[in-house]
Amino acid sequence: MSHLRSAALSAVLLVTAASAQETPRKAQPAPKAKAAKPAPQPKLSNAARMGELLVDLNRATKEKLLTLPGLTPEQADKIIKARPILSKANLVTRGIMDAAQYATLKDRVTAKQRPNLH
Repeated sequence: MSHLRSAALSAVLLVTAASAQETPRKAQPAPKAKAAKPAPQPKLSNAARMGELLVDLNRATKEKLLTLPGLTPEQADKIIKARPILSKANLVTRGIMDAAQYATLKDRVTAKQRPNLH
């Protein structure tokens, strides 16, 4: 009888081993690496950012005006002669540049007014 038990036990082990080999194991996904957080940027107010970036049409030198993309020396001279410019849209209404060029520059310029000190 012990031979019979050994044979039965061997058969069970063979079936278990065979089924384990046939059943593919699911691959474990690799752990995801955490992305590094970018360094925090200093928080500036909109006014501070714009003040650093905008060229004031009423106060800028010719050299500063010429840093604007596409602006010619002749247009810089016209801006200086047209001062005070009440609105940056005056660049078009006064014939200094066309609407297409203005569209590329309007977010880079401002026309600050001097306060009345009467």
